[in-house]
Amino acid sequence: MSATANNPVDQPRSGETLNQRFLVYLDHAFPLSACRRRERFAFVWLVFAAALVVAGGVLGAGFWPAWLLLPLGLALGMYGAHAIRRARRQRRRCERQREVVRHGEPVTAYVVRASRQLLQPGTEPLPATVLFTFQPEIAADSAYLRYLARRVAQMHGTCPADADGRYVAALTGEEEIVEYRRRLLPLSFTDGSTVYCGNLWVKRSYLATGYLTNDTLPCLAERGDAGGIELVPAWLLDEKPAAAFPSSSPSAAAGPAIE
Repeated sequence: MSATANNPVDQPRSGETLNQRFLVYLDHAFPLSACRRRERFAFVWLVFAAALVVAGGVLGAGFWPAWLLLPLGLALGMYGAHAIRRARRQRRRCERQREVVRHGEPVTAYVVRASRQLLQPGTEPLPATVLFTFQPEIAADSAYLRYLARRVAQMHGTCPADADGRYVAALTGEEEIVEYRRRLLPLSFTDGSTVYCGNLWVKRSYLATGYLTNDTLPCLAERGDAGGIELVPAWLLDEKPAAAFPSSSPSAAAGPAIE
């Protein structure tokens, strides 16, 4: 994270749309060139390790201390292979994030469940379970979406009699966080509206106060039953988000489940 990431004055704001502003920020703070450079460096490290192994095998026949190059080369090779895998994951993650930001539509995510650590400042991204929709008439009804988020949160750990209820309860009990995973809520649960329940990684440095103070989060999401969703940095928004939870406390029963 750039040292100036939370300073709206120092942020690049070129581009006419939210998507363009977000892409400019990503290129400024997390350039793809740096990801590719780390990947190339890891590859060079791996080639060097392979050269040590070959040299140890060739020279060891006439000069026994050269055999020591074999374990050294193997150790460096294992490190290089791990570094390449990590660098590739980071590069692909950066590329995928840019795809989501480039093609995503503005949505408001309503927090269903979140870690209590999000209520305090920190640098580590943490997951949250959120609801969102692409239907304009439903997205405009914040009271209804908050009601749905509360219903989903309250079903955690329960075993409803109906199949749709058990499905929703199971969504709140999934411990494994899969990035960009989203599930369509049963239409019987949403009165026929298309509402998704998904995983969102929350970067606290993107929040206006540096920690979670609101049950809604501004995001960009790819339309459809599958796709990515990314939290939008607060300083890139044209409008200020709401300042507080609808209840007196973010951990109150009327709000999202904070654990």
